[in-house]
Amino acid sequence: MSQKSNHRMRPGPQSLVVQSNNLINTISAFSLQQKRFISFILASLPHTDEIDLSKDYEAEFSVKDFAEVFEDYDEIYRVVRSVAKQLMNKTIEWKEGNKIISVNLLSRQVYDEGNGRIEFKIDEMILPQILNLKKNYTNYKIEEVRKFSSVLTWRFFELIIQYKNIGKRYFDLDELREKLGISGKYLQLCNLEHKIIKKSIKEIEEKNNIRISYKKQKLGRKVIGIEFYIYTKENQKRGKQNKKVVDIKKQNEQEISSKTDSIYVKKWRNLSEKEKKEKYNNVMSKYIKKLIEEKKAGK
Repeated sequence: MSQKSNHRMRPGPQSLVVQSNNLINTISAFSLQQKRFISFILASLPHTDEIDLSKDYEAEFSVKDFAEVFEDYDEIYRVVRSVAKQLMNKTIEWKEGNKIISVNLLSRQVYDEGNGRIEFKIDEMILPQILNLKKNYTNYKIEEVRKFSSVLTWRFFELIIQYKNIGKRYFDLDELREKLGISGKYLQLCNLEHKIIKKSIKEIEEKNNIRISYKKQKLGRKVIGIEFYIYTKENQKRGKQNKKVVDIKKQNEQEISSKTDSIYVKKWRNLSEKEKKEKYNNVMSKYIKKLIEEKKAGK
C-alpha cells in the first residue's frame, strides 16, 4: 500500500534539494539528465511531518516545468520519458551501521502523454533519506546546480557543499575517485587534477558564490590525498566575526597591560632617589643570587 501526494509541486530555481548525508556519500554513477531528474523529484517533495515513512510515496511533476527550470527544451518529453525508464533499473546503496541497503530509486513510473506529466512511486526504504530530515543532511538550491554541464561537476559540488559549514574536506585519492563514480579511471594524478578537479572547481565558481582551493597531502614524496578548502559567504562571515573577537581580546589585553605599566611607571616616578636606589639594589641582588645558584647547579 502506498500514499499519494495531495500537492502538485512546481519546483523552481529557488527550490531545495534535500537528502541525507548517507545518500550524498554513496557511490554515484548517474548521467547528467538522470541527476537533473532526481534533483527535480527531491525538490518537488513536500517537507512536512505529515508523510508516513512506512509507506511507498507517489508523486508527479510536469515535464514543461522541468524543461523551464533546466532551460533544456531539446526533445525534452522524449528525454524525460527515457530517463524515467532508466531510473527504474538504477539502484541506490547506503550504509546504516553494519548494513548496506540497496533499493531501486523508482519502483514505478507512468508517463501521462496527454498532459505531459510523469508519475512515479518512491520506495518506502528511501523515504527516511529524503523526507522529514532533522539532522545529518545536506541541502542546496536547484539554482546552484541547474546550469552544470557535467555530472562530475555536480557530484563534486555535492561532496564539497556537504562540508561548507566546516570549511574543509579531505579525501584519499581512491576514495575521491570512488565517490565521483570514476573508480579505476584517471589513475594518473595529473589527469585527475586537470580533467576533473580543476575543471569542476572552475565551473562551480563560475556559477556559484563559492570558492574552492585545495592542497595535496603527501606521504614522503607520494601524494596520497587532497584536502579541499571551501569559502562561502557564510563561513567567511563567521571567520571575520571570529577574527573580530580575537582582535578585541588582544586589544583588551594590550589596554590592560598598558594601564598596568602606567601604574608602575607612576609609582616609580613618585619614589625618592633613595627609595629608587634601594629597590634597584634589591632587584639586582636577587638577580645576581639567581645567577650564582644556576652556576652552582651547572645550568
